[in-house]
Amino acid sequence: MEHSEFSALYRRWYRPMLLYARSLTGDLAAAEDLVQNAFAKALLSYRAGGSVRAWLATVLRNEFLSQKRREKNVCCAIAGGRSGCRARQRSAGRTFGSGAAAPGV
Repeated sequence: MEHSEFSALYRRWYRPMLLYARSLTGDLAAAEDLVQNAFAKALLSYRAGGSVRAWLATVLRNEFLSQKRREKNVCCAIAGGRSGCRARQRSAGRTFGSGAAAPGV
């Protein structure tokens, strides 16, 4: 993808993707970071054809889920491994590993 094409996509889709990211994160600063990361990854994965909006939204959602998994892994490492992490989640009233959706997902 040419720089001018990407620049036009960025200008066109930044705000809608920021609104979507804000709905996922609940935080403007985190949403801005998420959108920046998603656009960088989108640039690397671009394939012509299809809906640009759906493609960007998918890249953004996947980046959000990847960030949540990384955060969960850090939580588990701090809590003393997976068993400590699950016990901590249960005590907080959440069990992400049981198929329940994580907050904001």
